[in-house]
Amino acid sequence: MGEMRDQRYRTTPEAYAAEVLRVRWSEKQAEVARSVRDNKKTLVKAAFGVGKTHVAAGLVNWWFDSYLDAKVATTAPTGRQVRDLLWTEIRQQRKTQPEADITQLTDPTRPNRFAKGFAAGKNTRTDEFGAQAAQGYHSAHLLFVMDEAAGVRPEIWETMGDIAVGAENRVLAIGNPIVTGGPFYDAVSSGRWNVITISALDHPNITEALAGRPEPYPGAVSLPWLEERLGNPRWCDRLGQPADDVEAEEWRNLGHFSFNGVWYKPGPIAEAKILGRFPTTLTDTVWAISWLEIARQRELKWGEADPLEAGLDVARFGDDNTVLHLRRGPCSLRHVAWGKYSNTATAGRTKAIIEEELASGRHETIPAIIIRVDTTGGHGAGPADILREQLANLPSVEVVDVNSSEDAIDKRQFPNRRSELWFSSAERGREGDLDLTALGQVEFETLQSQLLAPKFTYDSTGRKVVEKKAETKSRLGRSPDDADAFNLAYAGTRARALGDGAIGRKSRWAGAGTGREEESWTTAPSRGRWTVS
Repeated sequence: MGEMRDQRYRTTPEAYAAEVLRVRWSEKQAEVARSVRDNKKTLVKAAFGVGKTHVAAGLVNWWFDSYLDAKVATTAPTGRQVRDLLWTEIRQQRKTQPEADITQLTDPTRPNRFAKGFAAGKNTRTDEFGAQAAQGYHSAHLLFVMDEAAGVRPEIWETMGDIAVGAENRVLAIGNPIVTGGPFYDAVSSGRWNVITISALDHPNITEALAGRPEPYPGAVSLPWLEERLGNPRWCDRLGQPADDVEAEEWRNLGHFSFNGVWYKPGPIAEAKILGRFPTTLTDTVWAISWLEIARQRELKWGEADPLEAGLDVARFGDDNTVLHLRRGPCSLRHVAWGKYSNTATAGRTKAIIEEELASGRHETIPAIIIRVDTTGGHGAGPADILREQLANLPSVEVVDVNSSEDAIDKRQFPNRRSELWFSSAERGREGDLDLTALGQVEFETLQSQLLAPKFTYDSTGRKVVEKKAETKSRLGRSPDDADAFNLAYAGTRARALGDGAIGRKSRWAGAGTGREEESWTTAPSRGRWTVS
């Protein structure tokens, strides 16, 4: 791009976008650009699909082209997000098509002028690509961009504070407000950032569609998408019309909102993804939205000794689903739901899905396969017995009956197994030991809405009691079958396998036998090891 020409756009990022990049920013996107121009630190709480990554990419290009000594550092929670989101958008806007993994802009005549993307590795002094990370980026004209900033690790926020010290240095933190703690959340109330909120309700696509005109920003949030979420009780409760202005003000003070003449009470997902605000902190829910959203971004790895574990929740009534959730270590791999089948068909489909996972190429060896089936009330007993019969000659496969109405294993904290299962999986989410990146978006949203639904109380002895399934079903409008299968999959201890009885690509499960019929797999105490007995 024209070097001297583009320097004229230092004070007019909107003109740069229109005349150089040939893109048109919405008013909110332009507000973000002006804030970066005028303020040292800008934080953007953005709803879903409002073009936050688009404007961040435009500002990277604007800054790089406007200063001969420009340095730009961009980051995101994962390397995939750096490569596939922000830097894909940067390249597209520049009308260049370098290789997909390229995450930098350079100036051959000025080695100290560059823009680079990085995702911090375990050592924050290096990025995941093995290069020096953000340290050493000091420059008179530095721009530091954190995309999906709510998920960026605290160490990176600290690094940002160490390098963005110059008077003309700028920092942009932009993302969905999914967390209610941590650097992104704390920055909003610190007084040191110019904070901008972008709600989906105010997006030009919505306002133009309501007026009967075409959407000006294809690919951004749309009126059909919004209306579908407003009509989903897992996202919002429809309140209708207030009795008078006094009630309308009360609703507004409670965080409710009006859209197209109708009032709604938003749930935590709607607060973050429609309104662009932090979810209301609830003290009586098992899960927090932030744990799930971070798990959606966080890429973890399982250990070679981790077994493949499955949770099977069998449909009980006509409108229930049978759901199978597969995971290995902290990583959810598959989430499949289907209607009410016969016991034989349910067992057959379960076995087929597990076989598909074994053939996926993701696993060199698997030391054991654990299938947990909810047999509460006897509903899952049939498929469990059939699976057990089909797999009887496989010593490294175990089918486990789980009765959620039985006493908890840890009777000091929980009165029943159901409550224990819910809090066991939630604790994994709270600790950050969960990776949901492999799930499809529909599966993730369904699972998320169900995990956020149940409430809990304390009994007379101080134990945590999750509400009855019927109460959750009443609130959701359907049975939380997906969440139940998820909880079953994560019911095992966080463990590693011992011994040489791994199931490999030539195992009996895959069609070729291990020859170890005398062994069985058992579970050691919490955080123990899988042992062969």
